[in-house]
Amino acid sequence: MKQISSTPDLNHIVLCATNIAKTAAFYHTLLGIAMSEIEQLQHETPTTQLAKYALSSLPQPILGFFKPAIASHLKSVSTQLCYLRTTGDAPLLVLMAEQDYETQTPIPVSGNTVYKTSWLLSPKVDLETLAWDLSENEIWFTWADIGSDGRIYTPEQEHSLFLKDPDGRFVELIPNHDETEETSIVSKFTERTNRLLYPTIYTNNPDGWGAFMDNVFKIKEADGAVYQYDSGATTEIISWKSNQAKWPLLAVIRETTPDRKKIEYGGYGLNHIGYAGSKEEMGSGCNNAEPVITHKPLRPDKSYEYYLCQGPDGIPIEYMAET
Repeated sequence: MKQISSTPDLNHIVLCATNIAKTAAFYHTLLGIAMSEIEQLQHETPTTQLAKYALSSLPQPILGFFKPAIASHLKSVSTQLCYLRTTGDAPLLVLMAEQDYETQTPIPVSGNTVYKTSWLLSPKVDLETLAWDLSENEIWFTWADIGSDGRIYTPEQEHSLFLKDPDGRFVELIPNHDETEETSIVSKFTERTNRLLYPTIYTNNPDGWGAFMDNVFKIKEADGAVYQYDSGATTEIISWKSNQAKWPLLAVIRETTPDRKKIEYGGYGLNHIGYAGSKEEMGSGCNNAEPVITHKPLRPDKSYEYYLCQGPDGIPIEYMAET
C-alpha cells in the first residue's frame, strides 16, 4: 500500500451502552444531538447456529438422547443500535446495546475501555449558561482544564465542562470561539454540540499506540501531559494530531496508583473507532479485509473500501477509504 501523505479524519465511534434508551437520551437531551430511532436486530451466536443445525439434521433416536444438551446451547442475542449526529457530515456517535433475546436481560458494559469523548460546542453556546442549566436539572458536572483528565483546574487557563454519561464515561464539552461558523441556537436544549472531536482510551501500552499511529497514520510526534496528585497518583495523557490540526485524532490515558502500580483496564465499552480518508492515505498497518462491524453504512450516498486495523489493547480501528 502507498505511504500516507496526510492523515484521515474521525468518522464515527461505536460505544456500548447498558441501557441504550437512557444513554441516547443523555446525548440527545443534554447535548442537543439528533438521534435516530432505536433499531433492534437479532443474531445468533455460532454455538446457537451449530445447535440448530444438529436439531434439524440428527436422526430421531440420536436426537432424543442429545436434545436436552443441545437445547441448552440455543441462545440468541438481541442488538440495539442508535445513531447520533451533530450537524452536516460531523462524526457520528453510534450506541450499541446487547441483551439476551429470550429473557431480554441487558448485557452490562464491563470494564472501562473509554475514559472520555471530547466534543466541541456550538459557537453561540455559553458555558456558564450551560452549567447553570445542568445545575438546575441536578446533573453532575465539573470544570477542568481543556484536554485534561477532568480533575485538574488551573485558574489562569480556559476550561471545559466535564459530565459523565450513564455508563460512567467522561464527556468533555470544549468552548468554541469561532464566530464565523453559522449556528442557530433554537433553544437552550438544542444544537448545543458542534461535533465530536476525539476519544481518549485507557491503556497500559502507550508505546504500542505510538507505533500504531506511526505505522497506520504516519504520525510520529505526540503531545503528552502528566498530572500528579497529592495522594501520589499520576495520570498521563498522550495524544496524536492529524497534521497541523488543532485537535487530536486520538488520545490515550494511563493511570498509576500512589504505590506506583499501573491500573489494569479491560471491558468492551468501546466497540470500534472509524476513520475516513483516501486509500492513498493509508499506512501499512491496515490489512485489506472486511471489518467486523455491526452497523449499517453511515454514508449511503458514498461508497467505501473497508479496512480493519487491529489497534493496541485489542481495539478495532476501522478505516473507510472513499472510492
